[in-house]
Amino acid sequence: EGEKCATAAAKVFADHAVTTWAGGASAWRHTNWSPLADRNVLLLADGNEAGRRAMSDIATHLAAAGGAIRIHLPAGDHGFDIADALDRDGPERTREQIEAEASLWSPEAKISVMPDADGGADWMDELLGRAKTDPGAPFEQHALHRLADLRRSRPDISERLRARFRDETRVRISSLDKALTALANDESGIVRQGLPLEWTEDEPWPEKVIGEELLGNVSALIARYVDIPKTRADAVALWIATTWIHDRLELSTFLNLTSATKRCGKSLLMEVIGALVFRPLPVSGRITPAALFRSIQRAEPTLLLDEADTYMTSDPELRGIVNGSQRKDSAYVLRTVGDDHEPRKFKIWCPKAIAGIGGLPDTVIDRSLTIRLQRRVPNAGELPHWRDRDAHEIDTLRRKFARWVEDNCRAVLQKRNTVNFPSGLHDRARDAWEALFAIAGIAGGEWPERVQCACNAVQANTEVQTGAGEQLLADMWKVFGGAGDPPSMPTGKQGESTCKAIIPALCAMDDRPWFEWRGKPLTPRGLATLLKPFGIAPVTIRLPDGSTLKGYKREALERAWQRYLPEGEGSASVTTPQPASGKGLRDSQSATGAHGVADRATRNPASSNVCGVVADRNLPLIEKNDFNGDFRPFEDIFADADERAAIFEYDAAMSRTDAEWLAERQHGLDPGTLARGEPGS
Repeated sequence: EGEKCATAAAKVFADHAVTTWAGGASAWRHTNWSPLADRNVLLLADGNEAGRRAMSDIATHLAAAGGAIRIHLPAGDHGFDIADALDRDGPERTREQIEAEASLWSPEAKISVMPDADGGADWMDELLGRAKTDPGAPFEQHALHRLADLRRSRPDISERLRARFRDETRVRISSLDKALTALANDESGIVRQGLPLEWTEDEPWPEKVIGEELLGNVSALIARYVDIPKTRADAVALWIATTWIHDRLELSTFLNLTSATKRCGKSLLMEVIGALVFRPLPVSGRITPAALFRSIQRAEPTLLLDEADTYMTSDPELRGIVNGSQRKDSAYVLRTVGDDHEPRKFKIWCPKAIAGIGGLPDTVIDRSLTIRLQRRVPNAGELPHWRDRDAHEIDTLRRKFARWVEDNCRAVLQKRNTVNFPSGLHDRARDAWEALFAIAGIAGGEWPERVQCACNAVQANTEVQTGAGEQLLADMWKVFGGAGDPPSMPTGKQGESTCKAIIPALCAMDDRPWFEWRGKPLTPRGLATLLKPFGIAPVTIRLPDGSTLKGYKREALERAWQRYLPEGEGSASVTTPQPASGKGLRDSQSATGAHGVADRATRNPASSNVCGVVADRNLPLIEKNDFNGDFRPFEDIFADADERAAIFEYDAAMSRTDAEWLAERQHGLDPGTLARGEPGS
């Protein structure tokens, strides 16, 4: 019954054709069974009433069509099936057991929806024989269910068997009795593995708690055991406070603990956090999406995910659940349950702290407070060991959190509407810091200033890896002169430029991937593909000689810059360079930036058809050896520039003139230096 069992049966009975039907136990009547007519068929039922009844009905139907029908009907109502048996016993033993217990079908067997619990003495003798060498044999799930059925239906035989276990084996009878009692008390009839999710509720502190002192004590405790700057300890202390009012919030803030390598204190800090948060549920190692949302649905804990770098980036379903749990009104996943596949929604709303080496997915980082930890300097002295902590101090802090939240929760919720954030925070960062600022405001004292400092320090060290499209937009802004500098390439009267000019300028940026984009320099097609999602398409640009080339207009790019680049970028007004009249070089004033006018003497070639646009290159006068702090001998800089020009010419398919121009600009050389071939001039 079901694809899972069919897959397991194919492994156990490799020499058989294995099949199932769709729709669950009650849907067998809608299936065409004619391919099984006149065949020898073995029917494997699930260990529940619906499964046994369905297989009994199928057996009656097939018997009427001829063939020999054998059926295996597990005892009990525990849902045990062949997939469970395969996991427990392996294929060979599972097959042996099924072959031994299966019986030839007869019409009289249909009345045996629940077979006799004793099933004869053979299985008891076999279990006793195994228990003499393996005391754990009676505790196996299948054996426990048979013993429980025997205890319920034939208590006289059960007691005699219990006495034989006591006298003839090394089985601990008291443990066996507890296991059978627990099975009998379990409504589902399944022996549950592992430990239940349980917490002791903290009794609120009997006296009024001063928030300023409470947060200060928590921050000091964190800094006492973990090598962490004060501003980060303050941020963690405030985040811990949010877990105690999380069920009343509308936005959830993730805490991301990260470091460049191991032994930087992530797991230690996670332990300290786990001692102080509301209902801590620490998880080390991989957690499945189902375990994640079912744990949250059952207990609404504070989830502490350690070693997340080993599984978070490779599990898109898990990452999607985490990303989707930031807003309370939509923090649900939809799953179907039961034989009738009823749609049900499960909560994924709870506080989450995530620790791992390196960067987590940028979608997770964008919703998080990122605390970057570094390895402690060897000679910095010893910190107290966390294992020597004062349990009474921890308990006191937890009880004070319970009391402070009880007294101030309403005030914190109201304070969220009047929070003054530092300038420059994007919307998602404001969502992440909203509750922390509100708690600090209600705590009072120094905490309104301390949360400002913590926010500035944490956000300054939060690097969200932008996608390739956003990175390309930012780089296009730079090469078009968006930062107030002259453009890095020729541009036309309206700020337009051809792909033939844009791509070499992008490839000249050493800290960007465009020169080796997917193994080779960025192509016009690749440029168009990356810009297409932003509504930017290449246009046809007519050249002075009447020919045309594909390129991009600044006007189309500016709309995307304003929408997608960080505040302060994408809004600078740059004077579009105009074609020079006359010949030779002339002095001019450069661009007007967002922060004022920068008057710089420039030496601009006159009209140029390089890369297909009549334009000024606006190359600033740069003294030799003064580019980016490069004070090497001029001969070395010349040699590097000459080599770079050769690379541009060969790999980027540029003209020698364009290649030399870009290499000279990149290395701070006057235009024409490479063409003259005079390193010493």
